[in-house]
Amino acid sequence: MNSRTFQKYASSVVFVTALLFRLILVFFVSTNYMLSDSIDYHNLAVNLVEGNGYSQDTTPPFRPSFYREPAHPLYLALAYGIYKVAGGDLYYMTDNRNLPRVQVTVGRIFLAILGSLTVVLFFWIVRHFLQPKVAFWVAIASALYFPLAFFTTQLMRETVQTFSVTLASLFFLRYLSRNRIYWLALFSFAWALSNMTLQITVFVVPLIPLWMKFNGFRMRRILWATLFSIIVALLFMSPWLFRTYRYYPDIRVFKTLGISQTYEFMAYVSGERYRLSKEYASSDSVDHLVQSIWKDWYKLDDFLKFQQSFDGTYKKRTAVSLPTSLPSVGFTRWIARIRNCWIESFWFVEQPNGRLHMRPHSYYWQNREISWFALSLIGLGIGWFAVPGIFLFSRRLWPCLLLPCCFLVLFPLIGSEPRRGLPVHLFILLFSGLTITYSVMRISGSSHLQCLSALFKSTTIFRD
Repeated sequence: MNSRTFQKYASSVVFVTALLFRLILVFFVSTNYMLSDSIDYHNLAVNLVEGNGYSQDTTPPFRPSFYREPAHPLYLALAYGIYKVAGGDLYYMTDNRNLPRVQVTVGRIFLAILGSLTVVLFFWIVRHFLQPKVAFWVAIASALYFPLAFFTTQLMRETVQTFSVTLASLFFLRYLSRNRIYWLALFSFAWALSNMTLQITVFVVPLIPLWMKFNGFRMRRILWATLFSIIVALLFMSPWLFRTYRYYPDIRVFKTLGISQTYEFMAYVSGERYRLSKEYASSDSVDHLVQSIWKDWYKLDDFLKFQQSFDGTYKKRTAVSLPTSLPSVGFTRWIARIRNCWIESFWFVEQPNGRLHMRPHSYYWQNREISWFALSLIGLGIGWFAVPGIFLFSRRLWPCLLLPCCFLVLFPLIGSEPRRGLPVHLFILLFSGLTITYSVMRISGSSHLQCLSALFKSTTIFRD
């Protein structure tokens, strides 16, 4: 079997494996429970299909919404639109989170398909570096990776973002290896798609010239390619950006890519959290009070959210809340957040109403659930084994690590929610699997070079 035939066969097997696993979760494992974020995405998609515009309202006048990035609701709207054309009825979701809906199942099936395509894209990435059989088994393990597969049942945006991050990684890898402008344009499109799913990947900008420099590009080419990527991404995002600008004509709306959750408001929330932590000994009390701030903010329409951000309202409140110098986030807290969304988030615990959420293994230990604690150590080990793998194999894999490195830098900032790290968990799983395989081979007597030749291709497609 030649390499091209093997790739087609392996891609088909990987896709079918990933899809079957996700469909089993959709139909036999997941409950009808809907997270609050999922309800918002669902209602946005229903309004798009029904012609009510991009709105979270479930009753007229359907005010325009600017809180949720549009890529994920648009994908759900595609699923719901096909369902409606086929004769299905669409319903809004309110407070009844456990009510079964056929349209929600259709949305989950579409997310399962997208998640399966993501695993195939990941296989196409790793086959550039790994021996064919090694790349295949890495892809099979990725297809069966439970946390990522389970999130396809939740109508959450992590599935769409994982797809866009993996797609951008593949296109940038192709650009580095082939130096063709259309691969750079495709990367810019995928990068913009990721930004329109969750805007944090906008911070990849300074890493683009760094990766190109590592690959031997001249400075003029680096500057041109970086500028080209930014322009193409902005063109792709421009309909959303101009929609926001027409709604609130202030150029500062572009700072958060047209999203109403502004930096000014987030600075105010951070200041209030710091002030309250000085007044209350209990972290639960602080969290409760901060949540009340968020609830009041949610009640505002988006025009007021922008207005209070830019007219100095939050800045004045922040000035009152903050001391003269706010201490930076401590090193221990940074490490805790990295552990939270990377190392300790490879496991799930069940919550009331059928909700599953990623939590540290310590949850089981504290509740003396010893058997579950022992089983959860598997997930904990997967996370920890990736650490030495990064030091051992990053030099060989760096061309595909542009987006994962961006997330790694942001983990201390976004790690308060474990699911924020999911879009790069496949890469973490890759490093962990390579470390485990390498360790077993070394224990069995293979030399370092023998291990590397068994795992990696001997030739490189990149510049020295």
